[in-house]
Amino acid sequence: MFLNKTVIRILLFSIIPFVAYIIIDYFIDSNNSLPNDASVIEFLIFIVILIYFFFEKMKQNFIVPIYQTINFWVCVGLFVYFTGSFFFLLLLSNVDKTDTHLKNEMKIIYSIVTILKNIILSLALLVNEDKTDEFQEFQIPNELDLDSFTPNNNLN
Repeated sequence: MFLNKTVIRILLFSIIPFVAYIIIDYFIDSNNSLPNDASVIEFLIFIVILIYFFFEKMKQNFIVPIYQTINFWVCVGLFVYFTGSFFFLLLLSNVDKTDTHLKNEMKIIYSIVTILKNIILSLALLVNEDKTDEFQEFQIPNELDLDSFTPNNNLN
């Protein structure tokens, strides 16, 4: 797994304040509907987790390139969806909801983000991944003896 123990603890303990915020915001809100603020925070948390996942994957050296794994394409698809929905919800909370032309434009933007996510997730199904090399890291052999190596100085 890509997470170390500190990150797992941070994720587990961050769930409690987030759920408490959602419950308090639900009861404080006058019309008792699910608020956009909690969704924006949720999408932001998912974006940070996916960026951390990409960071951890890039630190490892694998024989198979990262773009030839199913995990990469699923994470890219989710990243596109979460970022598109994040900015969509930010825009939705700051616009006039009676403007029909703006509503149609926002439907188009949301549709494009959703279709792009579905295309990327479909590409993840087409990846031909070799299961034996998925977790095999690229390593230099231990028995490699470079002390006896003599370079050829007669290159001129």
